Amino acid sequence: MKTIEIKHVRTGSIIFSGFFRNIREAAEQAITDNVSLSFADLRHANLAHAELDGGDFDQASLEGANLTAANLSECSFHTTRMANAQLHSAVLCQSQLEAVDFRGALFGATDIVDAHIGHCQFDTLSALDMGFTATHTMVLNSFSAFDNTLCGLSRPPLVIKGLGLPLACLDSHILVGFEALPFRTVLDILTYAKRPPEYIPSRTYAFLCRHKNLLNSLVKLHDPSVTHEQNAA
Repeated sequence: MKTIEIKHVRTGSIIFSGFFRNIREAAEQAITDNVSLSFADLRHANLAHAELDGGDFDQASLEGANLTAANLSECSFHTTRMANAQLHSAVLCQSQLEAVDFRGALFGATDIVDAHIGHCQFDTLSALDMGFTATHTMVLNSFSAFDNTLCGLSRPPLVIKGLGLPLACLDSHILVGFEALPFRTVLDILTYAKRPPEYIPSRTYAFLCRHKNLLNSLVKLHDPSVTHEQNAA
């Protein structure tokens, strides 16, 4: 047993302290004692399998934290930094995720049933595998592609694997591997055989041509307004 302190990420003042074996036990006891962990400095903390449900983590820093299989259900995460965190098998059911920085975070079997996800930032392909259809609400989230193209993610993405390159339909972009292309660009290339912009790699262009029918169907399914505008033009 040793003294474990959880400090304020900005001021360095002590939010919670006590004799514990590790930071996980300290964080669990803070939640049990109804101590708010808002602004807590939990960077790179090993919180794997922690029972933290109902906790207040508003504006806390969980950058690089190991949250594998952690119970984070019914928690509040407003402007929380979770960049590069490990969230495999983490439970975020009914949690409030507002303006959370998830860039670099890794997901897998992450449970987000009935969670509110609004104005959050994502940039890893594993994020797109989450069960967004089970969320309570999705509002104005964004996904940053490899070339820093910012794509809207305000509804569940359509994700297809096994075609050689990962394929995902976001709000108004198609993600082919790490390349994000606007729907209209893809349809113009496929429908009018337009020469692709120079920024589109030849491998990506070949993929688009090879799966033309599938891509046309995906765009029509995900955003019918694009094809309606195209037909009107």
